[in-house]
Amino acid sequence: MRNSVLTPSSCYRRPRAGSKEAAFRRHSDEGETIKTYLALAPAPVEEDCAQVGTLGYRERALAECARFIRLLRAKFGPEPEGAWLSVKWFAHDFGPYCEVVCYYNTDIQASVEYAFRCEDDLPATWDD
Repeated sequence: MRNSVLTPSSCYRRPRAGSKEAAFRRHSDEGETIKTYLALAPAPVEEDCAQVGTLGYRERALAECARFIRLLRAKFGPEPEGAWLSVKWFAHDFGPYCEVVCYYNTDIQASVEYAFRCEDDLPATWDD
């Protein structure tokens, strides 16, 4: 059973199919477009970040990712149509870990450019 308590990442999560939130999703007559993502990082590249397997990892990692998303938006501006910054979980031998990703719609050039600009010019520190 999923925890329904709001976490820093819950505001970035997309509704699951079949949920009440997903029922409000507008249906596209053109069919689904292709969306992909770039994994960016959990924090600025020269900063220490939460380590998988350590006590309190999940809470610390989610807080760092939420802070990093705010930093990315401050540096690159809000996401254009078709792009969104989010927290994504990945499997690892030592346990699941999360990173900030930028989803983008391959049919919307501005969203592709935004995602690659984020990847190419990631902040090095929290002060960037």
